[in-house]
Amino acid sequence: MTHKPPDRDQDLNPAPGLGRWTVRHRIADGSLTDVVGQLLQIDDRELVLRDRRGQQHRILRSAVVASRRVPDRPPPRRRPRES
Repeated sequence: MTHKPPDRDQDLNPAPGLGRWTVRHRIADGSLTDVVGQLLQIDDRELVLRDRRGQQHRILRSAVVASRRVPDRPPPRRRPRES
């Protein structure tokens, strides 16, 4: 991931949500972690992502080291009916 953090000036397509992103950021112990989810909010200070489990992650923009837009998740596959 080599892109800069999402910027308010980018075309983030506000409906529905602001798109799906993966964001790599630094946590308190200095290590890096990734969050993948729907971008719900973004401002000069922080961004908010909702992951696939519904958990919201507030990430300070200053902690973001890389980000990129990713495709939406594919719909769940249906199991074939058993007869």
